[in-house]
Amino acid sequence: FGFGPDEGLVVERRLTSRKVDAAWAFRQSQVATYSYTIELENFNQRNVEVEVTDQLPISKSQDIKVIYLGSNRQAKVDAETGLLRWTLDVGKGARSEITFSFSVECPVGTDVHWQ
Repeated sequence: FGFGPDEGLVVERRLTSRKVDAAWAFRQSQVATYSYTIELENFNQRNVEVEVTDQLPISKSQDIKVIYLGSNRQAKVDAETGLLRWTLDVGKGARSEITFSFSVECPVGTDVHWQ
């Protein structure tokens, strides 16, 4: 049952780290590792249960591999769609945080973009 956005709940998502490991002797690919933080702050006068979703990039090429590296909270992961789903109980006036990361491995010189 959705009644629209909850003005008392503030959500911020930010990229906290991006690290690129170049190819070396036995590996002819580069690996980029991304870490994100999603921060929720509840300004309501009641506890709220929140479902947070995000999505990993999905490769359409066999040369590009996306690997989910984990989260600080238990996530439901749909490997086919890349959908990540967390359910959180956020107390009144409380702040809660989700961190997660993934890597993208691709051949050297490949320009990887996602939407």
